[in-house]
Amino acid sequence: MLIWNQHTLSYAGGGLFTTTLPWVHPERTEKTYEIIYMTKGVAHMEENGEPFTLEKGDLKVLTPGLPHRGTKESLPPTEFYWHHFHFSGDLSAYLSGQTLFRGISSGVFPEILHLENISGKDAAEPALLYLLSTLMHQAENKEHNRLANRVLEWTRINADASLTVSGVAKHFGYHPDHLSRLVKAHSGVGLKDVLDGFIITRAKDLLDNSTYSVKEIADMLGFRDANLFVNFYKYHENTTPTRYRCRNSGIHMNAR
Repeated sequence: MLIWNQHTLSYAGGGLFTTTLPWVHPERTEKTYEIIYMTKGVAHMEENGEPFTLEKGDLKVLTPGLPHRGTKESLPPTEFYWHHFHFSGDLSAYLSGQTLFRGISSGVFPEILHLENISGKDAAEPALLYLLSTLMHQAENKEHNRLANRVLEWTRINADASLTVSGVAKHFGYHPDHLSRLVKAHSGVGLKDVLDGFIITRAKDLLDNSTYSVKEIADMLGFRDANLFVNFYKYHENTTPTRYRCRNSGIHMNAR
């Protein structure tokens, strides 16, 4: 038995299922968590009425107390590793609610069985812990990417001079430094640079495709006065809005 995130983890056993005959997974409700990792064929299954399909490289974490079964016949050959384990906490909380993983490397699964066979179930637990930690980090990265995309889209829609990094962070319920680091890990630039970039993009669109004055555009972008907008634009683009518009209006006219 191991301690992981202040919860007990113990390996209950596993194996490698393989068949060269048509096969359907029987209906079962386990008292343990179970991991199924597909190495050959396709398994059509459902857990608690929710269907899922496993192909080579796919992994499913089945929850104790929830019935699972096959929904249609798998064509041979079919092969998968299965591992049962006890965990004293709610595993879904550490996997960000994710139970189905795609494209998982197969190396740890035979290792768990090998350790169990030569030294017993306790010896297999470190390898199981490594697997669960890998799944946790993959789920966290997916959740972070999902959050970063939401932040970027919301910021793009709402970007103006009155919107700050702190304002974006408050909207999403995160500390500004944390949210900026998350966005930078996802997009390569911090949240302040993202926000400024969206404002510049909106400014260029208005300069290129409208007859609004610079002062009117400054108002539309949330600047208190036109000079602040001009200085902001010049800092980021090394030119003024008026010069940009004059230069680009000739380009657009020639392109017509």
